[in-house]
Amino acid sequence: MSVDAGLTLNLVSQKGLRSIVDALLASKWRARDHGWWCVPAGEDASEWRLVQGAERTELDALVQAKMRAGEVFGIRLFWEGDEVGGEFLVFPSCEVVFSPTMDRVKLGPRTTDVSWYISRILPVFTGRDDVDLESWIWRETA
Repeated sequence: MSVDAGLTLNLVSQKGLRSIVDALLASKWRARDHGWWCVPAGEDASEWRLVQGAERTELDALVQAKMRAGEVFGIRLFWEGDEVGGEFLVFPSCEVVFSPTMDRVKLGPRTTDVSWYISRILPVFTGRDDVDLESWIWRETA
């Protein structure tokens, strides 16, 4: 039996998706495979693709296209130096949903170490001028 776990954040962002993606990429959450796994503009949220580009130009263009189209933007990131990672879905409403899908940190066979994720995600969106964290909720079903 699998575990479904995730964190939902409600944010206020001055620049929408742009500020949220900038906050994530300025943190210790990192891309792998010489690029970013993203949901490109105009595509289904289940269609993840490796996006490569020098100095994030292709990624920036996708974020801008998603903002203009009012679409969900997804990016897969890993914690710096670890195999632990997951998908961040950023909605036009500035809601962010994180799913710990790669090497989930556990307290037991079917229990996620929530504090590990909270301590690495919430600080990304606190203390910034362009993004405010309004609320968050962790959910987990086994």
